[in-house]
Amino acid sequence: MTATPLLPAITVDTGRDPDASVIWMHGLGDTGHGWSQVVPELGLPPTLSVRFVFPHAPSMPVTINQGYVMPAWYDIRAADLTSRADLAGVGASRNRIEAMVAAERARGVAASRIVLAGFSQGGVIALHTGLRQAERLAGIVGLSTYLVDPASLAAEASDANRAVPILLAHGLRDPVIRYEWAEASRGALEKGGWKVEWHAYPMEHEACHAEIRARPSARPTAALRGSAFRPTGFVETRGEGVGLKPDRQHALRGSAFRPTDFPASRHRRRAEARPTDPRPCPPACRGGRASARSPAPPARRAAGTRSAR
Repeated sequence: MTATPLLPAITVDTGRDPDASVIWMHGLGDTGHGWSQVVPELGLPPTLSVRFVFPHAPSMPVTINQGYVMPAWYDIRAADLTSRADLAGVGASRNRIEAMVAAERARGVAASRIVLAGFSQGGVIALHTGLRQAERLAGIVGLSTYLVDPASLAAEASDANRAVPILLAHGLRDPVIRYEWAEASRGALEKGGWKVEWHAYPMEHEACHAEIRARPSARPTAALRGSAFRPTGFVETRGEGVGLKPDRQHALRGSAFRPTDFPASRHRRRAEARPTDPRPCPPACRGGRASARSPAPPARRAAGTRSAR
């Protein structure tokens, strides 16, 4: 059996010889660069030594975006995410993330010290992979995301992660992954016996400071709590045979977080022409919002449909 090649990734070590790892997956059309600079916003104690791994999804044609090739964890075939899921693509991404977990294990990090996290499409992969992981994980974090193929979960879930801490957060005004879809995902998890820490924020398909700095009582990110720090540096590693298409996808306005400014693709420039939400950031998101939206299909822009999953 051929080993799954490791995805290219950005790694951020918060200290020497990290003994805990967070594998954090971005959303549709983004790259690992988009979320890598959120690490200082997490407010970790300087005594912790954690390795953050931000993999770049492979590029592929995305059906809902008229076949544009962009970084994606799986294909999106319809705006209704509850139907026509690309389960083959989800499974392939699961294999890739399991390979990254195995790489951290080979480095000496216990599975119980590894968190899987993701935004939107990346959150789908974090949930899908983490709940099926053979070894107990430290936790699973899903931001603005949903549970794909809940019908198969009972048969495929790993007993080792039946009690894994899960943190989910979602925007009340999310027009991309609707709030009711996220609530249904939460309900499916709780019905299956998982305890879910749930946070809702008055925002759209994005992230905010209150969400990033949340102190979950279930502590799936217990190793990521405390006071502010600065990472020791960024190192980009490249996998085998995976193309990169960097794009500006993520900015935390009003904060110290600034993304690396990559040239926007033609499709992204179209999306950026769309006016942003003029409403001020609500109190729950005070200090700046993250604009982690992926390109909207041009044919749907007038109707306000975004396809950042």
